[in-house]
Amino acid sequence: MVEIDFITESDRAEWEALARGKDTYFDVERTDADYERTWRRLIDGGQVHGIAARLDGEMVGIAHYLFHASVWYSGKCYLADLYVDEKVRRRGVATAVLDWVAREARDRGFPGLYWNTLEDAPARALYDKVGRFHDGLIYYSYRRSLSAGGGAASGTAAGSTVGGGAS
Repeated sequence: MVEIDFITESDRAEWEALARGKDTYFDVERTDADYERTWRRLIDGGQVHGIAARLDGEMVGIAHYLFHASVWYSGKCYLADLYVDEKVRRRGVATAVLDWVAREARDRGFPGLYWNTLEDAPARALYDKVGRFHDGLIYYSYRRSLSAGGGAASGTAAGSTVGGGAS
């Protein structure tokens, strides 16, 4: 049975191993300072929340999320990261984590839960079962120009969709 609870100070080494595993899997490079800053955010009781999923007492999955207001709807919960160790995938860990975060969000008054994923992410099979895919929605992030003129900017399509998976 999967046990899920908030990350605590004593979880640092296990959390970091999984966080680094997630970044390796998605080919993301981060510095030691990035992991330290994120860890502090997760345990300081602020806006960013972190949970751990355990099987037989071993941490095998992590999720990071935050709550925010919405202009047109009730509050929302953004699931920023969901990662399950490859050796225990397809054993219900990710489903249990998604259910836990959805319940936590609803209980705190933030009924909308959403996330992003890559189009070819293996977890899409699960996400397509538990989520609603928003076909045609394109993610943009603002990019500031580094030109001498300063102020010019353009949007860049990142190619991921909202609502289909976790990053």
